[in-house]
Amino acid sequence: MKSKDPRGGNKFALPFNLFVISFLCLYLELIVIRWLSSEIRIFAYLKNLPLIASFLGMGLGCACAKMQRNFFEYFPFLIGLLCLVIALSGPLGITFLPFPIGDYLIVGDVSGGFHYSTLSNKLWALGKFLGVVFTIFGLCVCVFLALGQKLGQLFEQLPPLPGYTINVLGSLLGVLTFSLISLEGWGPPVWFILGFALFLIFLEKRKWAGILFAITITVIYAVPQKALWSPYYRIDVAPIHVQEDNPESAVVGYNLNVNHDYHQRMLNLSDGSLETPSAGKARPYYNLVYRFVEPGQVLIVGAGSGNDVASALRHGVQHVDAVEIDPLILRLGLQLHPEKPYSSARARVINNDARAFFKYSRERYDLIVFGLLDSQTLLSGMSSIRLDNYIYTLESLREARRHLKPGGTVSLSFALTETWIQERFYRMLQEVFEQEPLCLQTPYDAGISYLVGPTANRDHIRGQADLEAMVINDRIPKTATPFPTDDWPFLYLKNKSIPFAYWFTLSILFVFSAIFTKGILSSQWQSEARLLELEARLQDWPLLTYLFLLGTGFMLIEVKSISDLSLLFGSTWLVNSVVISAILLMILLANIFVLKLAPQALSWAYLGLACSLIFGYFFKPGALAGLGFHSKAILGGFVSAIPVFFAGILFASAFKKVKDIPSAFGANLLGALVGGILENLCMIYGVAFLNLLAVGIYLISMCVLHKSEWRKLNPLRSRITGNI
Repeated sequence: MKSKDPRGGNKFALPFNLFVISFLCLYLELIVIRWLSSEIRIFAYLKNLPLIASFLGMGLGCACAKMQRNFFEYFPFLIGLLCLVIALSGPLGITFLPFPIGDYLIVGDVSGGFHYSTLSNKLWALGKFLGVVFTIFGLCVCVFLALGQKLGQLFEQLPPLPGYTINVLGSLLGVLTFSLISLEGWGPPVWFILGFALFLIFLEKRKWAGILFAITITVIYAVPQKALWSPYYRIDVAPIHVQEDNPESAVVGYNLNVNHDYHQRMLNLSDGSLETPSAGKARPYYNLVYRFVEPGQVLIVGAGSGNDVASALRHGVQHVDAVEIDPLILRLGLQLHPEKPYSSARARVINNDARAFFKYSRERYDLIVFGLLDSQTLLSGMSSIRLDNYIYTLESLREARRHLKPGGTVSLSFALTETWIQERFYRMLQEVFEQEPLCLQTPYDAGISYLVGPTANRDHIRGQADLEAMVINDRIPKTATPFPTDDWPFLYLKNKSIPFAYWFTLSILFVFSAIFTKGILSSQWQSEARLLELEARLQDWPLLTYLFLLGTGFMLIEVKSISDLSLLFGSTWLVNSVVISAILLMILLANIFVLKLAPQALSWAYLGLACSLIFGYFFKPGALAGLGFHSKAILGGFVSAIPVFFAGILFASAFKKVKDIPSAFGANLLGALVGGILENLCMIYGVAFLNLLAVGIYLISMCVLHKSEWRKLNPLRSRITGNI
């Protein structure tokens, strides 16, 4: 006779349902992180908020698994409401939502800027900021609370480790699926159709939920937009007309907006082309470097849609290597750029991360051009580094220098409004190239061009009045901000500190989360019988605390691993997907290890974890730059994977002993939430510091076990601590 699950299905229904809900949890988490940062720009900078909301919601949901109120049945309404708020962010006026007080450079509507002249204006802006952030944060928490409750209910019907293994497999497929969808360029309607279709498995008789889903999708489609979606960006393309205020006039180029921010233009700057105001400003900028050098071989990083490549080809270079990370921007340049630079036989297009190209390539060039790189997006859903940050570090500039031929020149341009960033670039180039850079203010996109090379000096331009007027070396401030490095890659952060916008927002949300948590949990334990159950659960606090700390430490390990491997192999969509998938696979291997071997003494796991984390603190990914791809993959992967494996063994060994599975898993998720908050300390101490912080947290977890008097945990405690 087949065993039945509570819904009357066969014995495979329960594991399948757990697999599906695990898939949905991580799949929707990635969707929310990406979509929010694209549509409501403040979440691209306070990117940890959706991540924190998802962990808080899932953790509370698991803790409420035995609650009589069924939050899961409200999921269609909650996710539909969140979708509508994000999709209608433009009409609601919340796409650009600046924080009115802060020390972190936030780029938004560059033409208007964010300035508040009076206290009342500042208070109004602050109130709007907090209102929108609180509303969306709360909605995200509720969405994942509903999913987390169902996750906890399914978890408690299976043995701990087999259930956790199924959870990891579902999460792994969620990551791979979203990565594939991103690669294909599909947008929000497709993202949610897949998620909603899977949710129908759990609908039973609640037909209204399917109707609500259909309405939500219809509204998302109905919102007027012609956006394209690359693996990194939402991209909007608009024609540039020869008479810019007359849409009936001839099209002479295209504007590209990325995540609602201006990003770049595709312009025809060739001789004899129709003149426009944009072209009039752009032509001197793109021609500038070729008034100093006549290169044969040129490398352009951040090539974008092709303006820099077109300029090089117009000036007769023999060969151009054009490196651009975004495949859709390259495709748009190939199809739409008026000068068709990517179709030239003299141009080689390389779809890769600039740092990865620096490491792999052995070519040397007469001229290296850093295009107007400014990618306002996330490296991944688990790390606070923006794509271009690793381009503008001391190590990156040193790698670029190794690709110069003797007597070669570097041109670095950036849209700069803050004088301290102007000074930072000036001193970084001077440090790396041992030469004062020539700094020129151009009329195009508030850009400043820094030139370093034998002819990049004032003697070369003497008598050229237009160039002499552009020189701003004497106006560069003499301040001393810290240099961005691979360990502290925060170009837009003036000092080593947590910006006011971050800690203020996180502090307010911490209070909000505490009140929300108290309200949810207190409603669960209102009856006398429930209070007695709560008293019994409180006896389990050492184990819950232990699992909480394991979640905190593991999140820090995960962030450090993503950062290290992105440095080795580039910040491409493929690398990020592979890294997160590899982390989940290592967790899976740790589960299988504990299931099959059931180790009796775990002192070696703690020792191995501590040693691997300390080694990772001193390990510099750049040290492997000279090795071949396979050697780097093996050694770099080993350094990053070993701490994950040991941490997975510790968690699996404890989790297999739990009685209250939902509460235990919820405690671990809430610990990961705290890890996501602590990750911000890397803005003070650097990314490598996260390893030392993780060591400290795991040591505290060991002390929690050592001091515990909880009798049911004594066998596990003795195995872990008895031989240390």
